[in-house]
Amino acid sequence: MAALHGRTIGSFIREFTLFPANADIGTLSVRDIVERLREFFFGQYRSYAELIHGLPFGQISPNLKGTLGFVVGGFSAGAFQSELWEIIIPQHEIPNSSRQIYAPGQFGYAWFASSIPIQRYLKGIDLGLLDRLDGVFITQVVQFATAQLGLRRIVEAATGSGSGQQLVW
Repeated sequence: MAALHGRTIGSFIREFTLFPANADIGTLSVRDIVERLREFFFGQYRSYAELIHGLPFGQISPNLKGTLGFVVGGFSAGAFQSELWEIIIPQHEIPNSSRQIYAPGQFGYAWFASSIPIQRYLKGIDLGLLDRLDGVFITQVVQFATAQLGLRRIVEAATGSGSGQQLVW
């Protein structure tokens, strides 16, 4: 779970929504809310980075800054179709630099993170592990995964000889 200054992101969201300057949030467009969130979280992020590195933000090496990302979706005031935005800090340092993923009326799916931890959690297996296994053991893993976990995927797994075999499960 992401945290800044020893606080959860959820506690900052709560602060953001209770801040008197955001009392009009229900009347705004999603674009305007995203910009306010970007500005708020960038300020929190910048002060935390300066605190832990002991340097002004501009002097902190980019490889030491890390990344904090948000996906914000919803309906603008008076709108009947939703939209989806992405805020990545510190990359979206400049005002109005957040990226709109789906405009109102556009629909689809988007993935914003690595699926490997989700796959491990939901299915109980790291499919990348199959790339490192060979021969009979792969067959046993596939049989177990099919019977016990209900996995249905096509995985290209390398065998010990270096040639690949396609496994359907």
